Amino acid sequence: KSHKRKWEENHDVGNGNNNGNGNADHNGGVTVGDRDKQESDSEKSRNRQLNAVLLKPSFLKDEEDRLMECGWKEIKRNQKYKEAFQDMAKEYNDTLRNIQDQEKGEDGNDGTGMSDSEGGNDSSGRVLPTFFRCPGESEDAFYVQAPLAEDPNLFQVFVNPDSLQNSPHEIRSKYSRSTTEDGKELDFRPSLTRCVVLKRGFWNGLPVTKVLLQPWTGRRHQLRIHMAITGHAILGDVTYEQGSAQGDQESKTCNRMCLHAHKLSIPLVGGSKNKVFIAPDPFVGVI
Repeated sequence: KSHKRKWEENHDVGNGNNNGNGNADHNGGVTVGDRDKQESDSEKSRNRQLNAVLLKPSFLKDEEDRLMECGWKEIKRNQKYKEAFQDMAKEYNDTLRNIQDQEKGEDGNDGTGMSDSEGGNDSSGRVLPTFFRCPGESEDAFYVQAPLAEDPNLFQVFVNPDSLQNSPHEIRSKYSRSTTEDGKELDFRPSLTRCVVLKRGFWNGLPVTKVLLQPWTGRRHQLRIHMAITGHAILGDVTYEQGSAQGDQESKTCNRMCLHAHKLSIPLVGGSKNKVFIAPDPFVGVI
C-alpha cells in the first residue's frame, strides 16, 4: 500500500488479557461484595478466584497508603513493592488463562478459529503466519502474530527472527535478534495483535492510515513493534521508525507519538463492576 505510516487509535487496552472477543478489556473483572442477582455460578467462581489473587499480598496500613501514592518508577526502585506487583501479575494472568481455557470448552475454540492465540496456533494446531486475516472478517482487518523478547540492556524490544524470514532486510536487521549483545538467548513470548483500518488520508502532506488496535496479549511495546514490522511504524515513534527521510519529515510535522489509549477497563477490589475510563479520540477530523 502507498501509505507509509499508520496512525494508531488503541480503543481497548487493559492489561492485555483477551476476553475472547478480540479486545483487551477484562471479562468478568475482580469484585468483592454483592453482584447482580443474575450473575451465574461460573461468574461468581471466576471472580472469587481472581479476587483471591489480588488480596494475597499483605502490607501494613501505612504501607498500603504509601503504595497507592507511588508512581511506577518509584515502585520499581522498591524491591518489595516491585516483587509484589510482579508476583500478583503473574498469578493473576495464570489464573485468568486457566479460567478462560475452561470456559472455551473441550474443543478449545474461542470463537476466532484460534485455539491458542498466545501460542500462535489455530484451532487445528497449525502455526499461524506472521500476518494473516480471518475468514468472515472485513478486508480492513488483519492480525500480526510475532513473538517478542526484551533485552535487559536496551529500551527496544525485539521480534523472533523466525517471524521475519520473508520480510525485507531493513526490517529484519532493525527489529529482530535472537541473543543479547553479550550472547545470552532472548526469552521470546507469544504476541498477537488485531488491526483494523479505519481511515486513510494525509497528515501535513504525509500519507497516513488511522487504525484500531486490539492487543490479544500484553507485551511491552507490542503495538509499536507489531506495526513497525509491517513496514508502517506509528507516526512519531522515534524508537521504531526506520530513520529514513520519511522519519525525518515526520519528526518535523508531529510533536508526539500518535498512539492513543481510547478505553481502559480496570477491575477494582471492592467494586461491583469494572472501572471504565474513556479518553476522547484526539485524531478526529485531522486526516
